[in-house]
Amino acid sequence: MKQSWKLGLATAGTAVAVVALVVSCGADTSKYRKTRGDTLTGGGAAGPRTVDLATAGTVAGKISFAGTPPAPKAIKMGGTPECAAVHTVDVMDEKLVVNGDGTVKNCFVYVSVPGKYDPPSQPAEIDQKGCVYFPHVMGLQTGQQLNIKNSDNFLHNVHYIPEINDEQNIGMSKIGVRERSFEFAEVMIKFKCEVHPWMNAWVGVLDHPFFAVTGDDGSFSIPGVPPGTYDCVVWHESLGEQRASVTVATGQTAQADFSYSG
Repeated sequence: MKQSWKLGLATAGTAVAVVALVVSCGADTSKYRKTRGDTLTGGGAAGPRTVDLATAGTVAGKISFAGTPPAPKAIKMGGTPECAAVHTVDVMDEKLVVNGDGTVKNCFVYVSVPGKYDPPSQPAEIDQKGCVYFPHVMGLQTGQQLNIKNSDNFLHNVHYIPEINDEQNIGMSKIGVRERSFEFAEVMIKFKCEVHPWMNAWVGVLDHPFFAVTGDDGSFSIPGVPPGTYDCVVWHESLGEQRASVTVATGQTAQADFSYSG
């Protein structure tokens, strides 16, 4: 399998450059973060940085899939009556979701802006509902509170498996919330449930807020990016990683469109 990306840099809606590249599938994102002293952003600044919105720009784009995607697969919950009873229709596996327009859902996209930024005061949230993690892919900042919810009134255990941060295995036997946070940047951290083996999710942790996850239209938009030239990185659990250089100009939008092929 091969991947290709195309990058267009747009200012005021006018494309000024297009670049194409083919890279191998399945790149190992963890190589960028092997020790707690490393950085995912290409070097840190002393003390927290702030975003000057007066000079910031945006990185936006779509992730597409070329070719015929695999047919969606239903999760088999029949052996666990408490899970099956919650649903009236099949729940589909989210390992690879290609939207009707050929774009890809659940891609984690980030811009490698150097430095560390203060985390937001608003917690991020991941929920266990109907024996499924919601959302399937998400991001948060180092130091930001993560509310881990159980909306099912029966047992789940939240087992997350970082390479850099501390691993934890949390039992949640009823409806409730556990609060956690991550000290170190790491892309990506797998969450799973040992009780229900199909339950899994992925969480990206960055030192900065310049990330997004693609949805039902395969698009992403990362606002407030300081002017400069950076790597724009897209990660997908099945399709691997791609990256491209992107230049952000003051008040402008840099267009970064990626394409996977099957």
